[in-house]
Amino acid sequence: LEPARAIGGFITDLSQWYVRRSRDRFKGDDEADKKAALGTLRYVLLELSKLMAPFTPFMAERLYKDVGGEKESVHLEDWPVCHSEPAEESSILADMKLVRDIVTAALEKRAIEKMPVRQVLASATVMMQGDLSDELKSIIADEVNVKEVICHPEPAEGSSLSVELNLELTPELIAEGIAREVIRRTNSLRKNAGLTLEDSIKLTIGTDSEEIKQAIEEYREDILKGVIGEDIEVTSSIDGETFKIRDVEVGFAILKK
Repeated sequence: LEPARAIGGFITDLSQWYVRRSRDRFKGDDEADKKAALGTLRYVLLELSKLMAPFTPFMAERLYKDVGGEKESVHLEDWPVCHSEPAEESSILADMKLVRDIVTAALEKRAIEKMPVRQVLASATVMMQGDLSDELKSIIADEVNVKEVICHPEPAEGSSLSVELNLELTPELIAEGIAREVIRRTNSLRKNAGLTLEDSIKLTIGTDSEEIKQAIEEYREDILKGVIGEDIEVTSSIDGETFKIRDVEVGFAILKK
């Protein structure tokens, strides 16, 4: 059972980290970077289908076909060869393990404080021995949804690692949080409608909230990029699905262009 558990853990890591963190690359304007991100994902899924074959033969076959496997069946492929990890890769894995531990601690703190993940915060202070590179801080900031990650050299008593969040909300942070919530809700509608990264939309939002209207106007371009949209129309009300944003019911409707 140990190999099957390891495959399950890898799939979780792949979907929750690589795929989720690569979404902007998948739909970005940099064609070379988009091709590299999709190519990497295709290679990983192809090799994964070979590993899965003895455990889940039918699912592995479907995956193999979907990602363009060249042989008639995944079960005609050779078993993947395991290569030893170079030292630098081991270092990268250790760094990412630390990053994920920090992110987990910060998200737990958000949950305790009942602070929605989509609400941008000013900063997170990581109390730990040592420091973090700017690249790792950037990943943490993106995952925890904060503007800045600060390292403090003295961990809390009895702990090797802890995280404190700056929970003070300014109008600017609130507006950015609204924009991110609009993107999340819209992409949920896109997914339910079966749209792909190639499909552009017109987004219509119905609300009387001036706070929400101003946030949409301020972050219009970011929203359009985040939802693969061509236009946003804001009206007082629409016949569409409604979601709560800052305790206000907001209507959403999308139209494929």
